[in-house]
Amino acid sequence: MVGAGLSAPNWPGERLLHHLAVAVVGLDLEAAGHTVLSGREIRTAEAVDGRVVELLADLGVPGVPIRARRGETLAVPAGARALHWPDLVPVLPVGRLAAVEVELTPKPAAALRRILRAYL
Repeated sequence: MVGAGLSAPNWPGERLLHHLAVAVVGLDLEAAGHTVLSGREIRTAEAVDGRVVELLADLGVPGVPIRARRGETLAVPAGARALHWPDLVPVLPVGRLAAVEVELTPKPAAALRRILRAYL
């Protein structure tokens, strides 16, 4: 998060283990040579119209919709009114994006299928 220009996160409390696991996975992806965006960076960029488009263009991601509205570019539907952002988004070769979810507790199979289908 150093140099990301974000304020300090809230104390994670019971989610501390998840935050640490996400950090380890992110560091592993970066060590493999990928640029990695955290879920927090994504949500911050998505909160400002056009910012996530600029961010992805700067990273060489092709085909980003120019007029994407807030919360539409990297979030997926998670119910009637909710959105879900991945824990991490690595930029793969040729500017392709991937969504990474770090799960430490079991989720119902239907919930996992809904999230993974939405990412497609």
